[in-house]
Amino acid sequence: MGFPSISPTVAEVLLLALTLSLGFALGWAIGSSRKPEPPLFPFLTVSGFGENSTELTLKHVYGETIKDAFELENGAISWRNLEVRVNALKVTVKGGGKLNGREGGGRCDFKAGDVLSLPVEGFRKGDELLLVYAPQGRPLYRGTLE
Repeated sequence: MGFPSISPTVAEVLLLALTLSLGFALGWAIGSSRKPEPPLFPFLTVSGFGENSTELTLKHVYGETIKDAFELENGAISWRNLEVRVNALKVTVKGGGKLNGREGGGRCDFKAGDVLSLPVEGFRKGDELLLVYAPQGRPLYRGTLE
């Protein structure tokens, strides 16, 4: 008694169908994956970036809103999607930070017309100031004190 078998043609058709099904499934999974978010182009100005400065002021002049930029509670700022860095280190603000003159507000978007001020300990020649859009790691502003 022999083992039952299928014809080579039927086996080839089944193998081809299986391969095409897996190819379509993989293509659909890759094609429907999350698209990268487009870069933001807000126009920001900075004042107070100088020697012996005690306050740094960031103004969002126009352009896209930076969603969930930071959290502001009792003047303390926790950076989220916007980071202020001096010499590549995040600036720590434990008090005295204000958005549009207020020291509170919870999680904040940074939109056109907003002004963020934060206390600083002063800068020295050669210091580099970076404003970074954290989700993309892209600098929105870069300046060096000369």
